[in-house]
This record gives sequence, C-alpha cells and structure tokens, in this order.
Amino acid sequence: MNCFVHRHETSLGICCACGKGLCEQCTYEYKEMNVLSCQASKCHEHIQSRHQLVLEAKRINAIVKKDYAFRVVLNLFLAFLFAVFSVFYYVTSSEGFAPSLATFSLIFFISGIKSGMNAKKWPKT
Repeated sequence: MNCFVHRHETSLGICCACGKGLCEQCTYEYKEMNVLSCQASKCHEHIQSRHQLVLEAKRINAIVKKDYAFRVVLNLFLAFLFAVFSVFYYVTSSEGFAPSLATFSLIFFISGIKSGMNAKKWPKT
C-alpha cells in the first residue's frame, strides 16, 4: 500500500480515523493513544473524541469497581442480619416465618459471593 498523498512512497501505517495509507511525512502519531493519524482536522477531532470516550470509560470502570466492593459488604451484612432474624423467629415463634427469612439470608449470601467473584474479574487499572 502506498501513501494517499505521496503515491510513490510506501505507507508506514493507516490513519485510524479515515483508513488512508500514510508515509512518514504525512503521519501524526498520538503517543498517549498509540495510534496514527493523517493531517486532516476531521481525523484529529475524531481521534480526540475517541480518546475522551476511553478516558470516560476508565473513570466509570473505577466507580463500578468501588460499587462492587460495596455490594459485597452490603449483601453479606444483609445475609447475616436475615440469618439472625430467622433463628430468632424460629426459636420464639411458631408461625412459620423463619424459613422465608432463612431463604432471604441464603439469597443475600449467594449474591454477596457472586458480587465478590465479579469484582475479581475486573482488570487492574
């Protein structure tokens, strides 16, 4: 593939915005993003907007990871709380309310464990 502007030059890469072949003279390299671009302003704008999206996604991922830690603690706390109430109602009452509380306790416990497993799947940033 040859350069889009200099047809006699072999291209070093392609513009990630428009896909045109680029030689060394026509290439603009974004070091922080590890991409190549041609000199067109619309391509620069396109790459900058993509970079902003990547930064926003990293920010949101950091918030979500913190949210997973909170979910784990909250679910395990609620599992413990429902287990205590289930034992309390089993000992003090004969109305049959204890099995449903124990079921809620089990659901929260499983949810807490699952949230913890999901939190470990996130890549470190």
